[in-house]
Amino acid sequence: IWIGTYGGGLELMNADGKTFTHYTYNPSDPNSISNGNIQNIFEDREGNLWISTDGGGLNLFNKKNNNFTHYLHDDTKNSISSDNVYSLFEEKTGKLWICSRNGLNLYDKKTNRFTVFTVNDGLPANLTMGMLEDDKGRYWISTNKGISRFNPYSKTFTNYKVSDGLQSDEFKEKAFCKSRTGIMYFGGINGFNQFNPDSISTIAFDPPLVITNFQIFNKKVPIATNENQQSPLKKSITETSTITLPSSSSVFSFEFASLNYASPDKKKYAYILEPFDKEWNESGKERMATYTHLDPGEYTFKVRGLNNQGKWSPNIVSIKLIITPPFYLTWWFKMLALLLFSGLIIAVYINRTRRIKNQQKILQQQVDEKTIQLVLANNNLTMKNKELEQFAYVASHDLQEPLRTTIGFVDLLQQQYKGKLDDKADKYLAFISDASNRMRALIKDLLDFSRIGTKKEFEKVNCNEIVSSVKEDIMAALKETGASIQSDTLPVIYGHGTEVKILFQNLILNAIKFRKKNTVPQVIISVTKANHYWQFAVKDNGIGIEKQYCERIFDIFQRLHNRSEYEGSGIGLSHCKKIVELHYGKIWVESVPGEGSTFYFTIPDSRSVS
Repeated sequence: IWIGTYGGGLELMNADGKTFTHYTYNPSDPNSISNGNIQNIFEDREGNLWISTDGGGLNLFNKKNNNFTHYLHDDTKNSISSDNVYSLFEEKTGKLWICSRNGLNLYDKKTNRFTVFTVNDGLPANLTMGMLEDDKGRYWISTNKGISRFNPYSKTFTNYKVSDGLQSDEFKEKAFCKSRTGIMYFGGINGFNQFNPDSISTIAFDPPLVITNFQIFNKKVPIATNENQQSPLKKSITETSTITLPSSSSVFSFEFASLNYASPDKKKYAYILEPFDKEWNESGKERMATYTHLDPGEYTFKVRGLNNQGKWSPNIVSIKLIITPPFYLTWWFKMLALLLFSGLIIAVYINRTRRIKNQQKILQQQVDEKTIQLVLANNNLTMKNKELEQFAYVASHDLQEPLRTTIGFVDLLQQQYKGKLDDKADKYLAFISDASNRMRALIKDLLDFSRIGTKKEFEKVNCNEIVSSVKEDIMAALKETGASIQSDTLPVIYGHGTEVKILFQNLILNAIKFRKKNTVPQVIISVTKANHYWQFAVKDNGIGIEKQYCERIFDIFQRLHNRSEYEGSGIGLSHCKKIVELHYGKIWVESVPGEGSTFYFTIPDSRSVS
């Protein structure tokens, strides 16, 4: 004898009738029963024991191994709909129907899958207590909101409530049975119901539905007794098919009623005002619909109710509603206003045109005067720029000869008197020599800077040949540092070959110069096509640049390091900027300190250069 307890788990009275085998809940043993609150014990046609629990789902007991398989609710996968299981029923196919706190479950043992039916499928409530099958293969389910008959072929539910003769809408778990003659019994909180399923027939009946009242501003509208009385109702609202209202009657209500005296709890309503409402409004037992501030136009108010089966009746009561516009929205007023507005617009247009023409004459005179001034200023600026470039060229060129003489004599002094004078003299001569060499490099850079752009016409420039030429020119630096230069297949562009070479040479030498200690410099040159531009990138693995200096480094004479750390004049990157802008492009840098920098610059392709 198998005994289910509430709190103590499952008990087996052994064959001697005196001793028991206990199957209790053990949270540390996954093979024990999942919960000690037993609701029901069910044996299927294969002799398997199914244990329903209150909080531990469904358990399948293996009599051979004395262990339990658990069926618990899991939101992440197909599973039983609730861990509170009340009763089970096995249909002829071997599938199990499971009544639970959260819907009716159908379990297929072959596929190990659950199908769940809830109120969304037609059940009167999700809390299902018990289930019986009648002689026609229909299932009767007791819930806490009535009894439902389920047709397994059409998958539809027919629900019965107190108004259909039930002792109460609420039934109890484990209080159901079917006699040998087919009579069904379901127990509830007010007794029990006894019925023969074959004798219950439902006849569809649509109770009459009428509109009983019409109100404006919450006051009942009277029926006009003569033609002089101003009322939108000329006869009873139940006999009225059309109502015409002025727009000033902005708040109005319809009242309606279903003449269903057999099932008052099934009096529910739904209404719609077309085309204002997009879907039906379900008002429950509320029998009034109110609308406010509708736009002028034609509308149709419709209302429907439930039949005695609790379904929406196809019989719909409707009434046409016409809301007339105020005078300022009538067609004749709009036409008059349009004519007046058009005349005003024409008058304003003529006056405005005259003023604009006069203003244009004045502006044209001012523009001509400003144009003359700008032309003169531009010519003057062009002349000044040429003078400055010529001055920079002449100054840097003329400074080379005396500086060369100074360097020569300093070298002679170092050769002839080094070690013969005191240590201070040797140090001073070294300072003069270093300063002279820096001056020579600075003058050379200034001379190169002034020469950029002197060649006016563009020519075809093969960037692959340019990079190869740069590698040959800086071969000594490459061997000294062990630096490697990798480059994509670069395009042929239109530009100044000499300037493009200076551009690549400065960027590559900077990448080698500003290297990290004990790190072999690596330079990667790549190019991508963006719109009508070639975008070049020169990437290194050097010391990097702080973000706040990424724009300042392109200004002339800008240095970020002492000469004792890294040599240079501070002109190289300003060279690069001037060369890129000469080719109608732009240059910028992206860098991470300690990891390296990538210099980007753009140059138009041949189709973009006129």
